[in-house]
Amino acid sequence: MKKILFIIIFMFLFVSRVNAVELNPDVNISEEGYEKLSEFMSETEMGLITQEIYDTFMNSNVVAYQSMIVETVYYEPIAQMPQIISERTMTVDEFANSPVTTETECFFNVTYDSYECETNMKHLILLVKEDEGDVSFEFYNNWKSMPKYKSFDVIGMRWTGNFSYYSYYGEQYTNGNSGVIEYYSGNGNYKFGTNAIGLSQNLVDSATQIQSRLLLVGECTTGGTVYASYQHAQANITLATSKKYNFSSSGMGNVFGFYDGVGSYYDNTIGLSEIYTCS
Repeated sequence: MKKILFIIIFMFLFVSRVNAVELNPDVNISEEGYEKLSEFMSETEMGLITQEIYDTFMNSNVVAYQSMIVETVYYEPIAQMPQIISERTMTVDEFANSPVTTETECFFNVTYDSYECETNMKHLILLVKEDEGDVSFEFYNNWKSMPKYKSFDVIGMRWTGNFSYYSYYGEQYTNGNSGVIEYYSGNGNYKFGTNAIGLSQNLVDSATQIQSRLLLVGECTTGGTVYASYQHAQANITLATSKKYNFSSSGMGNVFGFYDGVGSYYDNTIGLSEIYTCS
């Protein structure tokens, strides 16, 4: 389930009201009002404003203006309240021109007890398993069709609560020349943080099928929430560049906080999350 919130932020000085005439069925906009709105808004934004917002503009001398869209995506687990998977904030025009790859459908898979999200390119799957004190977090990305660029993508997880892993493992399964590429402990493609782990994977150029996987196995004393993110590089970059991130709740997919402009290379696909408990 997806919810969109339209936010208007502006500063103004009060002046006299301007009378408006009806120019469209939804909002009464005068010719003068249209000219005033055009100084601050695109056509897309003007198509979204309400009568109340328009009236406020015409009752004020606007000196600064910003409009943003907050896109919130939820999952609806059985017998639980809907919970937020992710949020992203963008301008109205960015929202109107968002790439198709950011359009996402998320759902709870009852058969596999997994949380899943799908774009037109990716199928993301997060599984949490609890067994006699052990807890495992398992996260997959299956490419539904091959991306234009095959460079260093990043897959990772961040969690709250008191979870301590004693084993971690990553792999990239392909039908290319490499078959299965395994990433064990000590591999230089990993990056670690407090309650977080990330892995850079160079996608196999010859592959026409790719699945990425990251697995953590450990134990916990206090439950919490695990967040999982897979971000695709939309340019050819190096391993060192792909590791320019910190782990952040406000980062891409609630995991990756890229810096030095590296975030512009990645597609900002939403992340998944799941609550875990300790037996």
